[in-house]
Amino acid sequence: MKHIRALLLVITVAGLSTDTHAYTVRMHQELTRRSLPDTAFLLTGDGLVQPATPGQRAAFRTWLYTRAINHPDTAVAERFRARYPTAKAFSAMALREFLIFNMNPDRRIHSIDRSHSAPMSPRELLAISSADPDLDLRNQARFAYDVTAGAFVLDINGNQIPHDPATLNMGRSDGLSSQAHAHYGLPNYSFTDDPAVLKEAPERFLIKTGFPDGPVLALAADMAQMHTDLAVLAWLWGKPGSRYLALSFAGQSFHFLEDVGNQIHTVQVGAYDFFLAAKIQYWWRALITAGGYLGDLRPFTSIGIDILTNHHALIEELTALRFLESLDGKPTVPVVYESVHNLASDDVAYASGLEESLQAEEDDTQFARVLTQHLIETSATEGPKVYQHMEAIGCGRLSVEGFKVPKDGDDWSIPADDLVCHADDEEGRAQEHELYALQAVAFGRVSTSLRRYDRQMAALLGSGKVAETTNQIMGRFLTERLDMLDAAERRREQYVASIEPASGGPSAPYRDGAWLYGELAFLLALIGLALFRRRRAENGPTEDGQDTTRSPNICGESS
Repeated sequence: MKHIRALLLVITVAGLSTDTHAYTVRMHQELTRRSLPDTAFLLTGDGLVQPATPGQRAAFRTWLYTRAINHPDTAVAERFRARYPTAKAFSAMALREFLIFNMNPDRRIHSIDRSHSAPMSPRELLAISSADPDLDLRNQARFAYDVTAGAFVLDINGNQIPHDPATLNMGRSDGLSSQAHAHYGLPNYSFTDDPAVLKEAPERFLIKTGFPDGPVLALAADMAQMHTDLAVLAWLWGKPGSRYLALSFAGQSFHFLEDVGNQIHTVQVGAYDFFLAAKIQYWWRALITAGGYLGDLRPFTSIGIDILTNHHALIEELTALRFLESLDGKPTVPVVYESVHNLASDDVAYASGLEESLQAEEDDTQFARVLTQHLIETSATEGPKVYQHMEAIGCGRLSVEGFKVPKDGDDWSIPADDLVCHADDEEGRAQEHELYALQAVAFGRVSTSLRRYDRQMAALLGSGKVAETTNQIMGRFLTERLDMLDAAERRREQYVASIEPASGGPSAPYRDGAWLYGELAFLLALIGLALFRRRRAENGPTEDGQDTTRSPNICGESS
């Protein structure tokens, strides 16, 4: 059980170290572009939307600062002022810190450091903005940064420190998986880290993979709401640049809602069989290399990451292919084609459930969180099924160490459809159909949610209660962001305190000494046994066990 639990730690990181783009960039944009009717509130207004200028973005930031320090809740206002004592201190980089974004100054985040370059229609701006979170890497590589000093904070070994170590429970500190904490959403379940649950209800499995002293963060619903708060505040600001910022933030909010429409973004670990494949291959490689001392040995974490990455990325690529074939009118899977060409129509049953969730929420400004969480709850039970269907029809090489499926944006040297090897019989075709059927129903849920989002936005912004709505959103928005920053700082202190001076070097080869020592002990035992058997064969014991090769010592004589 201890070994299995360790393996689950591996595959958890694997599952969340995969291509954490739930949908490809173009799919995000097309889902957004095709879901809203021409009469949608967010599409109203004359002419093209002009990009916000640097001065307009700075003016909005200053307005946010002024509203924050003058908020009627003086406790919240003072907490904010303690962090940012002046408007100058609340720079673009400080706003990125406040929103828990990537702090690399070489990165430029849409709607904060940059605007899209050309005027465009409201529909196009929403569509383009819905891919921004993946393209500007706002949620990746979130390392602690000293805004005043203009430098990353380093530990005693000269390494960068995660801004919030709890993000390590959903992915690595850098690279694509480092955004998993913001692009995944988990249902409101009672979770367990007991491996046995993976065989019956994988969606209820949850384990801390990188920072056991912190929570497992899956913030898709929070990110959707945070970007919506910014969109509403930008709209209520009402100055030049307001419309652009409101629509771009709203489109970015769509991204996180769309992410959790893909069911595999609502489970931390999806398939028990992947664990076994990774462990068996690791054991074999460790055996023949004496734990890495007689040849190269990869950590079984790395093997597990590759296996689940392959299945995850292939699911997304196959889904994208069928989605785009449907858009282009090419022959494709009927269930996907039908879903894509009905994106403008609500999933009636799902819409009814959305209405119930919205009615249960007393704060009508939190509709983006409610819509996203409802989608998470609906998707979670289907996530493991998607993985299981992919495993059933995928080629065996997907689970072989060293084979890697490309990620979104990379060239596919092997066509994705060529990696489906077991869909040519009745059972395989049924598995393939179920895989695509689950993806198709997700499209309908996403488009239904986006239209409901638009109606909620219209109701909120059409109320005419500008000051009241602004203060209501600002109070919650500030409290949530400050609470998250405070919690991250506490966890960071724990993390830093646990760091010890490094020994060896980062480039040292991976080795598992237990295998070397175990093999040496086994070899010595074999040698000892062989010598013992040889001695017995040469000497030959008597019936009573006496050694007949030596003369008895009689009457004190020397032998």
